[in-house]
Amino acid sequence: NVAVTASTNPVPMLTTQGQIFHGQQIVFPVTIPAGVSVADFRLWFRNDWGNFPASDVDMILFDPNLAPNTAGAHLNDPERATVLNPAPGTWFVMIVGFYIPTSPDKYELRVDLDGKVIK
Repeated sequence: NVAVTASTNPVPMLTTQGQIFHGQQIVFPVTIPAGVSVADFRLWFRNDWGNFPASDVDMILFDPNLAPNTAGAHLNDPERATVLNPAPGTWFVMIVGFYIPTSPDKYELRVDLDGKVIK
């Protein structure tokens, strides 16, 4: 007899994905309704620390008043920013191709509001 079981979580749903070039900035609007307790933003890119040379793709959030949140602008993969009790309205996610030596690189963005991925 053979039994097969999954040892990892399924591939997460994504809000958007695409390609980014060195120096490029891509901006996505995200509407956050009133009453959201947790907004979680995650950005993955292909040429992470498991590759040489590695890319540095950053994520900067702007709230409805355009105040920046740079929690997702480091040398991490995935980049992640969690906002508790986010202000309702239109937020902007800026994906920055800070350093992409083998341009372009592929990115994947996931935004979930109270655990539900938005598209």
